[in-house]
Amino acid sequence: MEVLPVQQVQQVQPGPRVPPVAWQGLRVAGGETDIEATQNLDKGTVYLIEGTCDSATKKYLKTLLPDIPDTFFEMQAVHTLSRIEDEIDNTRMLITKWSRVANQVREVWIREKRLRDGNPFNVNHHDPAASSLDHEKLVHTSRPYRPYDPIFEYTSMRETASEHEGNLQRKRSGHDAVAADDPEMQKRPRRRTTVIEPSFQEFQFIRHTVRDSLCMYHGVDVTGQERVIVLSDPVHSHQRIKVKYSLWAGGEPSQDVINGRCFENDESTRTRLLMLLEASLKHPGGPSSLVTWVRDAIVCLILSDETRLMVAVGRALDEMELAMATKTYDRWRTNAPAWRNHLYHQLETLSYLEDVLEGSELLSRVRSRRTHMESLARRLDSSFQTLTATMSIIESGKAIQQAEEVTRLTNLAFFFIPLSLVASVFGMNVIEFDQRLTSWMWLSASLFVTFLTYSVRFRRPISHAIVSTPETVRTLRWGAAFALSRRVAQLVRPWVILLIFLGSMAGFAAGLWLVATHSGLSSDARIGIGTALAVVPPLFYCLRFLKMLSRPESLPQLILIFVISAAWGAALWGLATTRALETNDKIAAALSIIGLQFSSSGPSSAPIVLVGILYRGKRPLTAKRITTRMLRAILRLAFLATYGVVLWRLFVSSALTDIAKIGIAIGVAGVVPLCIGTVWKLALQAGEQNRWPPEDDTDDTSGHWLFSRKFLLRLAGDLMVMGVCGAVSPAVWKLSTSQLGDGTKVAIGIGAVCVPCGLLNGLVGYAPNAVRFAYEMWNLDLNFGIEY
Repeated sequence: MEVLPVQQVQQVQPGPRVPPVAWQGLRVAGGETDIEATQNLDKGTVYLIEGTCDSATKKYLKTLLPDIPDTFFEMQAVHTLSRIEDEIDNTRMLITKWSRVANQVREVWIREKRLRDGNPFNVNHHDPAASSLDHEKLVHTSRPYRPYDPIFEYTSMRETASEHEGNLQRKRSGHDAVAADDPEMQKRPRRRTTVIEPSFQEFQFIRHTVRDSLCMYHGVDVTGQERVIVLSDPVHSHQRIKVKYSLWAGGEPSQDVINGRCFENDESTRTRLLMLLEASLKHPGGPSSLVTWVRDAIVCLILSDETRLMVAVGRALDEMELAMATKTYDRWRTNAPAWRNHLYHQLETLSYLEDVLEGSELLSRVRSRRTHMESLARRLDSSFQTLTATMSIIESGKAIQQAEEVTRLTNLAFFFIPLSLVASVFGMNVIEFDQRLTSWMWLSASLFVTFLTYSVRFRRPISHAIVSTPETVRTLRWGAAFALSRRVAQLVRPWVILLIFLGSMAGFAAGLWLVATHSGLSSDARIGIGTALAVVPPLFYCLRFLKMLSRPESLPQLILIFVISAAWGAALWGLATTRALETNDKIAAALSIIGLQFSSSGPSSAPIVLVGILYRGKRPLTAKRITTRMLRAILRLAFLATYGVVLWRLFVSSALTDIAKIGIAIGVAGVVPLCIGTVWKLALQAGEQNRWPPEDDTDDTSGHWLFSRKFLLRLAGDLMVMGVCGAVSPAVWKLSTSQLGDGTKVAIGIGAVCVPCGLLNGLVGYAPNAVRFAYEMWNLDLNFGIEY
């Protein structure tokens, strides 16, 4: 038996969207199996038609087989068997719809998705031609066009351009004319075109499930010869139309049309069917009849494609089941329903083939493939249900999180809305108020409205707490409550000192303000009281040293420190009551005697030196440390005095404007020392393990170093406080040049310098305690031992 193919006859209809109809006629004869060409289409016995049949094709086929129904040509455009309403049981017809796998480059799939979304252009514009924008338009050229769905993504190595130049090799995939700038239809040089070894690069591919169709009709013509007509789908192809507008050519666009295939290495269904027909001729038994020969080839083609489809879907299911552990569900949520649809229609096709192949040798293969397909469908249903349940849990978690965020926003609104209401009411020009509103009235109204609002907001927890309070008291285990109270007291104890410190600073600032604004005090009285208040914060630190001296063996040192302090106070009183000095000279002498240094590590040089001498009298190296500590105190005093002189020279300079003075004071004298001191202190604390410079409290010779670690830390603290003083110095300067009295200026100036420095010292010292307290309160077990 030999197969004689007939030369292809192409009939092209007008219009770019109508594809050519490809014919191929086969004549079956007995004898040899060689393939010979014939140009007489009427001598063919099997007609393979690729693409949609036009009117001329239908007319010619009806002349061959007058009994061929019109519905036979309409069935080719249908995607699935379930959409065929009639003629499905016609014994002269074989209608097959199945799915196969095909590989596609990721870039092509991105363009395909844009086309499915209703935008065939590569720009986000409904009509770029109307706006004269350069664009690229994607058009499907294959008819009928059947949609396809992704299964999974994978990476493949392909030859790419080497570093050296080489000739490009076209990738032959069925098209003779391929554009030179189409990267999808090219690949890079091989060894036979260049001596350069080509390199490789990873490319992202997507494996799709593509619908395919073959429709067969057989009958006897007027001459009594049996003929078979097979309608097949064309290769999925598209057309890219690149439009560019040139301003120099009068705005006329230039079009470049690129024809390409949607899938990589895709062969047409007709070509694969021809290969199976040729292979079946070489079988020893051979086909029993013409119809059986073509029908068995079609069934073998379908079974081969469905085997590859089941392998691809099985691999995708493996990835989907493993992806549930990594919480990557988004791409499977849309793909899995498409797989279920394809498998359902595959089972429909296999059931149809079982009825058609009754008594054939291929019936067992079809039933075996159907069994595997049903098993795969059950596995897909199970995995999809698990995926749906998992997605429901995730969506529920997101909904709960959003509800919690809304609850936080509601609680925040419940705090600000009452305040806004009270502010709105008090901001109205109500005649009954008669301008008699005070801040205490606003505060009281705000607290009352806020309390009332939160009572309404949390009425259920409050009512439940009120109702269950007696039962809670009866079931309370007091031992656990006492243990919990002791733990809370242990955590809160360090904060008592901080509260006392902040309270003293607030009282200090308020006292300075009251003294400065009191009209019944003279200037000398204001100066004396303000200076006394300025000494109060340093005494807070001296109490720590006095607490160390409270031991019995330190009684002589304690008596001596009180004697020296009394002599020191008498000297200050004598200085304040003398008439030989002016007021400004008295202030300068008093500050020099006190040695007041607003540092974050020591408020006064003289008290620290005295207490250090008295406290370390029992150690043999104390006498050697006296000279060193005095030198350090003098060095710190000179350092701070120089900084004060520089600030004073800055503000009394006549070469600078007021804005320049303020900017230099804040930027150079404020920010720079603060940054340097902070970095210096952090560096010394970070290098604490190296212990260089050495500590001053050791008993070895390292304690005699002039620049010890403690001294350098104090200098760093001085720099930090100098930065604060430099930042507030413009305010002090403006205060000194104002029209206020001398006592008011001195009191406010001392407060403006002492309060920021004291706050800096307190906050820096208690920041670690704040972090520890927050951490402990977060992990605190509030269970009082109540039994529910």
